Amino acid sequence: MGDRARLKTSRYGAVHDGKVCARLSRGGHQGTIAIRGSKDGRMNRFMAKRRLAMGDRMMATRTICKLPHSLDRLLVYAVGVSMAFVLPGATYGNEIESKWTEVDSIKVHYLESGPPTGLPVLLLHGGRYQAETWRETGTLKALSAGGYHVLAVDLPGFGKTPKTQTKPDTWLGKLIDALHLDRPVVVSPSMSGRFAMPYVVAHSDRLRGFVAVAPVGIKQHENALARISVPLLAIWGENDKTIPLSHADLLRKYVAQSRKVVVPKAGHALYMDDAATFHRELILFLKQLEKP
Repeated sequence: MGDRARLKTSRYGAVHDGKVCARLSRGGHQGTIAIRGSKDGRMNRFMAKRRLAMGDRMMATRTICKLPHSLDRLLVYAVGVSMAFVLPGATYGNEIESKWTEVDSIKVHYLESGPPTGLPVLLLHGGRYQAETWRETGTLKALSAGGYHVLAVDLPGFGKTPKTQTKPDTWLGKLIDALHLDRPVVVSPSMSGRFAMPYVVAHSDRLRGFVAVAPVGIKQHENALARISVPLLAIWGENDKTIPLSHADLLRKYVAQSRKVVVPKAGHALYMDDAATFHRELILFLKQLEKP
């Protein structure tokens, strides 16, 4: 199909060389999207025709007009709603947006990246860290580049989120609702187990998977661990002196769909000590969840 098209995105849509058309389909219904560029490559007109509901997952199955170059990504904004149209070999940008939502009338800050149609991954954090930590470790970039819809939240009293009187597990459930996440994968390191452990044992049906990164709260909920019905990754640092490896063994013992990974030479914050291994194991786990 030729070289990669020179493509940029703006608040109005995509800017590229030439005219691009793609056919979209979902459940037998079809729609079309067309962007027409001027001769010098700048967009002068945007047209979108569709017979698909806004917000539905859509996939470009094939092009219906000749492309001057291969198109790796097409991102279109229409009527204030973003729609991602993906062609084979698609790659996603690593833009990280700072956003706000509310839980019980208190603002909550979070970072968001990746395609909105991707498997949602909610990153919590430990007691010395915040949402920004996941940018610094490259986790937001690694997951969004893999096509995942990743959100890193400032927990109450950390980062830019004020303290709250809401119970931690109740707060987490309300946050998931406020973010409109459909069965996300929750990643819970260390202190964030105060939020995640009571939630996952009571509401694992609302999650796609759970990643326990040496969280607190495992022993306190030992009698209820068998109620966790979703796939679970227990990942620990070999030299963790805060939460012993025996807690990972409890998860492995009681949770039917579980796997334990020990990162050599890493401490409690293993994602800081060996981010590459953490990302590899996390993405491997997420890929397993995506299998039919």
